[in-house]
Amino acid sequence: MNILFITADQWRGECLSALGHAHVKTPNLDALANEGVLFRDHYAQATPCAPSRSSMHTGMYMQSNRCVVNGAPLDSRFTNWALEVKAAGYEPSLFGYTDSAIDPRGLDPEDPRLKHYSEPLPGIGLYTPMEDEVSTEWVEYLRAKDYPLPERPWSLYQDLRAGVDWAAGGDTVLPLAKAAAEKAIRLDPDLAEAHFALAFVHVLGWDWEAAEREFRKGSELNPSDSNGLTGFANFLSSMGQFEESVNIATRAVKVDPLSPFTHNELGSSLWFTGRTRAALAKYQEALQLDPEFFQTQWIIAGHHIISGDYDKAMPFLDKLKRDYESLSPVMIGQLGGNYARVGHRDDALEILNYLLKRSESEYMRASAVATVYLGLKEYDEALAWLEIAYEQRDILLIWLREEPLFDGLRSDARFQDLVARMNFPDTN
Repeated sequence: MNILFITADQWRGECLSALGHAHVKTPNLDALANEGVLFRDHYAQATPCAPSRSSMHTGMYMQSNRCVVNGAPLDSRFTNWALEVKAAGYEPSLFGYTDSAIDPRGLDPEDPRLKHYSEPLPGIGLYTPMEDEVSTEWVEYLRAKDYPLPERPWSLYQDLRAGVDWAAGGDTVLPLAKAAAEKAIRLDPDLAEAHFALAFVHVLGWDWEAAEREFRKGSELNPSDSNGLTGFANFLSSMGQFEESVNIATRAVKVDPLSPFTHNELGSSLWFTGRTRAALAKYQEALQLDPEFFQTQWIIAGHHIISGDYDKAMPFLDKLKRDYESLSPVMIGQLGGNYARVGHRDDALEILNYLLKRSESEYMRASAVATVYLGLKEYDEALAWLEIAYEQRDILLIWLREEPLFDGLRSDARFQDLVARMNFPDTN
């Protein structure tokens, strides 16, 4: 007998039409509920996703299994369902991910498994990982069975109604995203997450006034939403409202003091006000919470480069480069640009060629490539890719006015025209 164990991430328990939800329709899951057992009073034991799953995998509260946050190792002293069924003669296999961080005790400090938390649950043998949210092996298997598939594998699980390519972004997708956020608000006007979502849509629509209005509404409805607050702080910095950005980011840290994201955002807000020492202190606090938090690593490297302290930047750059292909394209672009700025042209060109090669077969945020060209001071190429980023509505462009990354372009009439098209608000 085979046992199929399905878990879904980020799914509110009442979102089943079998439970009488007024709007969500889940006919296939309803059929499973009708044919089996439906637990109407089952509650997740923790948030976010990894601690919640770990409690389910082990049958223990998070304070006992030690997985209290994404990236925290699951204590190897305790068993789990995979180990138990393996002992009973089964072969536990995984399609997807459990995002389990391995217990570091007894391992070499340089063990590559300690650099991420995407290991399968201990006890699982066969493992089909997800790459960009879809397994290459799974795609090839489906193609061999003659299933019709989209050209881009990562579009496999996306809604492709009306031929919309959601991955490509731009003006085709933006109205659909706006309609979805507005519908969520109509269903629940007091849902802070919906207002934050609409704020981000307005950001990508270059509608700064509407974005700020929705950010403020979301933070009023739920002043404890640290993700919404960090997004709001980031937006305010990009608009030149630095002091208020510091205030909002400080609120986010108070709400979630154990998150490297909140400390990282406060560090960035402080840096834009000129409080460099205070910013670096916040970045260090982020790294104390998560020494492998790459967002902070490349930001610190960038700040050292701007200050001319190349020697201080190099350890961060070299650490990131060891496994740079696992980073997002935008982070890879930042890494390449920074290598160019410190004079490591060969490393920068290696990264640039890697991004250009990927762009031939998959969607690529144009700002990733533009960032490397900026570091190399190849400004014609950088501007060409920034124009593509404008068509994509790449979120990096909200920083055109404030980010030192673009200082080499400011006297160029083509760049000035691009900034004018962004219609940034007057902060004077």
